[in-house]
Amino acid sequence: MTKEHEQMLIERATQGDLAAFEQLVAPLRDRIYWRAAKAVGDLDEAEDVTQETLVKAFTRLDTFRGDARFSSWLYQVGSNCIRM
Repeated sequence: MTKEHEQMLIERATQGDLAAFEQLVAPLRDRIYWRAAKAVGDLDEAEDVTQETLVKAFTRLDTFRGDARFSSWLYQVGSNCIRM
């Protein structure tokens, strides 16, 4: 995905466009899940952490400043959810 396309999806998702958000996170979802599975050691709990990560990311997308790649920000949201 190009940076321009990613930025357009972020802008649309920030305005509440769930389809844009889903398109934005779809390529990253498996990696979030497997990072969570490795950290928590339980596949069901990893699915819960993944869902929590995606919900938090969608509701807090306005905090994404664009200083880093979106994927880095999303992985940090996931790491924070694992710690909770």
